[in-house]
Amino acid sequence: GLEPATSEMEYPEFEPRTERHLQIIHRPTERVVTVMELLSPSNKAPGQDGLGKYLDKRNEFLSNGCHLIELDLLRGGQRLPMFGTLPNGDYFALIGRVGRKPRCQVIGWPLQAKLPALPVPLLPDDPEAILDLDAAFGTAYESSFYSRRLPYHEPLAPPLREADAAWVRERLHEAAPTTEIRNPQDSV
Repeated sequence: GLEPATSEMEYPEFEPRTERHLQIIHRPTERVVTVMELLSPSNKAPGQDGLGKYLDKRNEFLSNGCHLIELDLLRGGQRLPMFGTLPNGDYFALIGRVGRKPRCQVIGWPLQAKLPALPVPLLPDDPEAILDLDAAFGTAYESSFYSRRLPYHEPLAPPLREADAAWVRERLHEAAPTTEIRNPQDSV
């Protein structure tokens, strides 16, 4: 016919740009107020080129008078060194506020929990913002085609506890009921 036709398609091999940290900047002064850092496997690798290099970066942020939020969403690798005992959890958010250094708030949560909402410290006269991690990661997941790009059926390192592995298998089956999980003991 003579009418326009429209459809929705996907880009082949689209590679989204990767950013591992975000800065909140006070525009009038261009001062960095808050840094949010998403830890990578290399940040948690032993040695001076891994964890040591990240700790240098962390100290630089903490010395520059800005708030620091560190997101550790990796079960493997070394946990960031802290004084004290981490709360129970598989994943952690460390929220360092300028006026509370060297102390920081640590939020831990298990694999099966919904990602939490986190406080985001801003300037002293401003109330803290709230970041809904679950909504933010849901949006990033959808827009980055992770459902097609991630190897969900490969073994995880470190392996999941059996209860967590069963929970993940259920979630994967709900998301793609026709997908067969080859090795349910080692894969999710």
